[in-house]
Amino acid sequence: CNECHSGSEPSGNLAFDSLQSPEQIDNPELWLKVIKNLRAGIMPPKDSERLPDDSLRQIESWIKGHAFDS
Repeated sequence: CNECHSGSEPSGNLAFDSLQSPEQIDNPELWLKVIKNLRAGIMPPKDSERLPDDSLRQIESWIKGHAFDS
């Protein structure tokens, strides 16, 4: 994710490396969008290596446990 979503010009104007405050990190709207994009196959982009299913499940589990359980 950080390959595209970090630095000064991140894709989609989303830089994971700049999320620092609790308000930025604990943002259910952001993480819901991330889950939707992962599930729909929008992310990672078609020209990038796909994540293994177990990695996708781990990401989704982390999001559900941290962003929605605040």
